[in-house]
Amino acid sequence: MSPPDCDDNLVVNFYDNSVAAESWQWDVDGDDIIDYTDQNPTHNYAPGVYDVALTISNGSETLKKVFPQYINFTSNIYETSKVNLRYL
Repeated sequence: MSPPDCDDNLVVNFYDNSVAAESWQWDVDGDDIIDYTDQNPTHNYAPGVYDVALTISNGSETLKKVFPQYINFTSNIYETSKVNLRYL
C-alpha cells in the first residue's frame, strides 16, 4: 500500500458579491499580474504570505480593493520524527 499524497498547498475559493459588476480582475498572489477574470475563482497556494487585490468594473466605474497579507499559509506537512503520540 502506498502512502497518501502529501500536497503542501492550500485551496482558496474567492467570492465577490458585488452588485452590478460586469468585470473582475483578481491578483491573488501580490505580483501585480491579473491571475483571474472570473467572478469567483479558485486558487492553489504554496506556503507563504500573499496580498490579494480585486478590481471590479460596471463599465463606467472601476473600484480596486487591496487586502495586504490576506493569505498567510504555513506548511501543512509536519515533521513526523518530532511528533510524540501517546495512546492510553
